[in-house]
Amino acid sequence: MVGLSDVPCVGKALDRVSEATVEAMFHGLRYMFCYKELVNVLNSDIEKVNIQEERVSRKAAAARADGKTVEDYVMKWQKEVEEIQESAREFSGKYKNRHSWRRDVYGELWEILVSEGSSPVIGIYGMPGVGKTQMVERIWGEAKEKKIFDKITRADVGFQKLDVIKVQNQIAGYLNCHFESKDNVDHRASQLKRSLLNGGKILIILDDIWREIPLDIIGIPFGHGSTSTGSKIILTARVEEACLRNNCRHPVKITPLTTDEAWDMFKYTIGSSQMESLQDEALAKEVCNQCAGIPLVIHAVGKALQFMSDNSWKDALYQLKNGHVENIPGIGPEVYDCLKSNIDPPSVFN
Repeated sequence: MVGLSDVPCVGKALDRVSEATVEAMFHGLRYMFCYKELVNVLNSDIEKVNIQEERVSRKAAAARADGKTVEDYVMKWQKEVEEIQESAREFSGKYKNRHSWRRDVYGELWEILVSEGSSPVIGIYGMPGVGKTQMVERIWGEAKEKKIFDKITRADVGFQKLDVIKVQNQIAGYLNCHFESKDNVDHRASQLKRSLLNGGKILIILDDIWREIPLDIIGIPFGHGSTSTGSKIILTARVEEACLRNNCRHPVKITPLTTDEAWDMFKYTIGSSQMESLQDEALAKEVCNQCAGIPLVIHAVGKALQFMSDNSWKDALYQLKNGHVENIPGIGPEVYDCLKSNIDPPSVFN
């Protein structure tokens, strides 16, 4: 008889394959950048399960050949494994090329970042909420881990009139540079310039720019011989023109998710059990489509509606269609601002 002792202890592996690993692909925005790593983990787990399943199948076949009985739970286990194997095959086929463009975008940015002689100014642009800042965070982490630069610093610029002292403080904070003057912009710029030049190879990230940034007034010495050290500036902006006005030759665009990508993220945010409990999946797809492929909005709307009734879903769809996302309970102002900006972005260029 083939029984419990012949069933390998792979319960945790099965759980990991069928739930955690696959779901991790869609955890927040991480799936955009960690696809290859997570697929490798998935394939590794599947391989372990395949080895165990083959061993059990051999024992079960031998038992049947000897006229013995195979316990029901052994056959149930084999069926579960078959289902997981089939799901893994479908998953690999479905997502083999699904996020390739985002991986290509990251690869392009990284190549510019590390290549000698490449442009010292790198621009990333796209509508609010599509993942520009997350892309930069990924670059920040990898550059730090691989020690590509001697120092990395950043500042959030924003739409309002440029606050030079604020930007100087943010950049200096990462350099451990302590200003001798609190309010003399010129003296501070001179000191910050010396600190940057003394720092070796430096990466400077300027997030959310809207117009031409006066680097010399801030104290960033690009264009004054510092580019020979291999230092780089990364800019993020909503529009391409902002990057071009800051001497970025070939800005890289981050686009919204495709319909399939958005739906996958939305389903993960809602959760499989909650998705199954919905009376009308088509309604959920309509709501998802109104999120315009913007990860920030998809995640926020999905979380807000996760445990809501069908009537709440219908109301949310109405609000989204009419541009009143702020009327959906649980939606924060940042989501409203994001959608409003995408519909009617302010212009700072004449």
